[in-house]
Amino acid sequence: QLRDQGFTTGLAKALIDNTNNFPLRIWIIDNSGSMSIPDGKRFVEKRKERMISTKTCTRWNEIQETVEYHVRLAGLLRAPTTFRMLNNPGLG
Repeated sequence: QLRDQGFTTGLAKALIDNTNNFPLRIWIIDNSGSMSIPDGKRFVEKRKERMISTKTCTRWNEIQETVEYHVRLAGLLRAPTTFRMLNNPGLG
């Protein structure tokens, strides 16, 4: 399945080995007020031109895309992964 996602054979093997050596992943997601600062970058694919560019966004948008990617990757690897917020999201 990793090859179908564009991973080379060597990188796919390294990811699988990493999953076997480190069976649990824990992410701490920064949800502090500074995450609203618009100095983040996200990748934007221009399909017609087959190019990738960057677009400015908030730090929060940047981390959202990063987490979404790693959620999908953890699913492909069947790697148990825990995501936790740095701050209690109910306090604000």
